[in-house]
Amino acid sequence: MRIIKLSTLEPNFETLATTAYYFECRLPEEFNRRFRMTAGRMRAGSPRSGEMLVFSRAGHIHYVAQAASTRQDNDDEWQDELPYFVEVDPASIRAVNLSLHELERRVHTETGITKSIVQSQGWPEVNAPAFEASLWEELTAG
Repeated sequence: MRIIKLSTLEPNFETLATTAYYFECRLPEEFNRRFRMTAGRMRAGSPRSGEMLVFSRAGHIHYVAQAASTRQDNDDEWQDELPYFVEVDPASIRAVNLSLHELERRVHTETGITKSIVQSQGWPEVNAPAFEASLWEELTAG
């Protein structure tokens, strides 16, 4: 599971409305399922296909999805600014409602992993497949 912290300084994520429009319209259609990123956000070979991507904005998780590829080199018009992308399975994109603090608390108590998620500067990775599967079912049910 990868926690991706979206910047409110990025026009696509300035408001909840622009964030919703990005995930529900732009990412699956206009951006051809490519979630583009700057260098240093994910190492080569990650995430694994099917891995849960948790998208947070201002300390709150608003969307989850599943990766459809590992990190790839970007070769489109944004390649200089955003040299990599991960393809997202558009059928898996779901709006959710969970705070990063609650996710961190649950990771700590349910997995024993003590990694900081809220205070992390990067995009933390939580390697706990059973927890990830359970959380996916819970967040995407109904």
